[in-house]
This record gives sequence, structure tokens and C-alpha cells, in this order.
Amino acid sequence: MIIELRRLGVSLLCLAVGLSVASLITNLWDCGNLFTSCQNTTYKETVSAVAGLIILGTICLLIIILLDAIALCSDVFASRASYTTIRFIILYLGAAALLIGVLVYTSLIGHHWSYFFAVTGAVLATQVAILAIMSSKCITVRGTTTTRTIRESRLAHR
Repeated sequence: MIIELRRLGVSLLCLAVGLSVASLITNLWDCGNLFTSCQNTTYKETVSAVAGLIILGTICLLIIILLDAIALCSDVFASRASYTTIRFIILYLGAAALLIGVLVYTSLIGHHWSYFFAVTGAVLATQVAILAIMSSKCITVRGTTTTRTIRESRLAHR
């Protein structure tokens, strides 16, 4: 079960990195591309901060993917407390950077709050659906151990 969750996590992180990179290279922001046309607006500093936060978040997620790939190959590495602590810190830093970047853009430039709420709701619902599948009785394999105790009969003691 743990291996499947690790693989799922790596898959979702790869998707998150791909989408983050796509957001950086496309010109579908309200002002165009974050690195070209958006730099010629009154929001230049804000756009630069948003791009920096998205880049920071993406780099953090790439580090997590690398750590998780190593952990998939080495249970000893994955079981270390230092791995877990460092992984959580980098993961939370990356997620926070991405979220703050999106919130700054939405609040100061885009003002598309309804769309932001809809996307956030869809992402949360999708995560719950994936976790539900992973914890379902149909998917989860449970091992049971039966211990059998042999009692001496009363006749043997007489």
C-alpha cells in the first residue's frame, strides 16, 4: 500500500510540475507571457514576483520527485526521519510558493476569484477521490496472520 501511495505521489507531483512549467511558458495570462509582454505593464514587479514564486515552487517539487524516486528504490532511505522531515519542509515550501504566487496574481492582477475558487474546489475534490480509491477495500490488500494455540487436553494432565 505504501509503495502505491509513493508512486501516486510521484505521478501527481510530475503532473503538478508539468502544469507549473506550462503556466510559465504560455502567454495565456491576462497580460500575456510572464517573462515578455507582462513585463511591459504597470504590474511588472508583481508579475516578476509571481513568476519567481512559481519557479521556486516548481524547483521544490522537482526536488521532491527526485527524493521520492530514490525512496522508491531504497526502503532504508525512505524510513529515515531526516528524509521525512526534509521532504515535508521542501514539499510545504513548494506548495506554499505556488499557492502564494497564484493568490498574489489573482488578488492584484487577474481578479478572477470565481474561477480560482472553482479550480481550487476541483483540485481538492480530485485529491479526495484519488485518496478514496487508494483506501478502498477493493484496492487495499490486507494481510492477516492467524495464530493458533494448541492446548493440552485435561486428560494428558491426569
